[in-house]
This record gives sequence, structure tokens and C-alpha cells, in this order.
Amino acid sequence: MSSDFSRCLSLLRQEKGISQRAAAKDLALLSHYENGVREPGLAFVTKACNYYNVSADFLLGRTLSRDGTTIAAEELYDYSTEKDNVLHGSIMATLNKKPLVNSI
Repeated sequence: MSSDFSRCLSLLRQEKGISQRAAAKDLALLSHYENGVREPGLAFVTKACNYYNVSADFLLGRTLSRDGTTIAAEELYDYSTEKDNVLHGSIMATLNKKPLVNSI
């Protein structure tokens, strides 16, 4: 599991304005997960998502949207289709979209 999970878990707790000890009463072994000492199981991830009201994709760092929505490459505006764009009709147009989609 990546450090994104640990960081996100800690930030959500801080955003909620509660101490690690208070959250740990509801989420057992919280400090171990926030510090990256242990990797959580599915049961903990589900419980944490419900506790913080976020999607598992958000908690795991797979999306920036709390509800887990993502953007597909097809949804992005393709600037390369513009008539005067130097990428018009090239494979580079497609390759330029992929890093943006993957970062989202």
C-alpha cells in the first residue's frame, strides 16, 4: 500500500478535527495505518471510508475526487484537433493525454 493511503488517512482525521486517539476508538489500529507500520485489510478500508464519508479510490490515492469519480481520456478536450495545432493528427496528441488522465 502506498504512502498516499497513510497521508490521506491522517489528513481526513485532521480535517474532521479529532485526535488520533479519538479516531482510534472507532477505527482500531489507526496509528499503525497512518504511520505506514501496518497495511490494512479490506474491512478497515471499508470502515474508514464510511467513517470519513469518502470513496475507497480517494482514500487509496487513486482519484482526487472524494466520491471516487474519475475522468476518462475520451472526456478530455483534445486540443490537438485544433486546425493550427502542431500535434494535429499525430500520435503525440494521444500520448500527451495519457499522463494527464493517469495523474487524475
